[in-house]
Amino acid sequence: MSKTINKVLAFKLATAIALLVSGFAFGADNVSVEVIMTLQNVSVARLSDAALNIRVAPGASKVTDRAIYKNDGSDAEHFTIKIAGTTGNWTPVITLPGANQYRLSAIWHQWDVTPAVTEFQDNDILTTSYDTSTNTKFFNDTETHLTDGVKGNNVQPNEERNLFIKLDAPASGTGSARAEVNVSAVVVP
Repeated sequence: MSKTINKVLAFKLATAIALLVSGFAFGADNVSVEVIMTLQNVSVARLSDAALNIRVAPGASKVTDRAIYKNDGSDAEHFTIKIAGTTGNWTPVITLPGANQYRLSAIWHQWDVTPAVTEFQDNDILTTSYDTSTNTKFFNDTETHLTDGVKGNNVQPNEERNLFIKLDAPASGTGSARAEVNVSAVVVP
């Protein structure tokens, strides 16, 4: 009988050692575990309703009225922007536009002052891929106007930003002298 008890004790001891070595943890009943989750709501709302219509002569440049965006999320956000699509026979480019080509640039700017055409720089040109706003991207690096609460990066919850777009029109074109461009602004945390 003592051999059987020794074998049972040896088996239990070996099982306990194997479980400890393999990473199992033992705990008492009624152990409470506190789980803390931080939920982040990342969202942006466009507050201005109307389309930004702009008429410009061939080879000229013009700045639109502002489009207003608001961080309606729960954490600081960085606005990202792209050309989402073009209807018509124009093609977006990042160089000086030729026939049937156009170039769009965007900057976050003081709400009550329309930026001059010269305030847009090479790092403000929109493409068909999302680009994230930074301290210099989509912002006039030599800004002389109000800069607090203007940039499109690190936008705090419930803060609004004003986006102005510059159109560099085609040098010339064929067919319809009209295009509809969809610019998309979303956020990244």
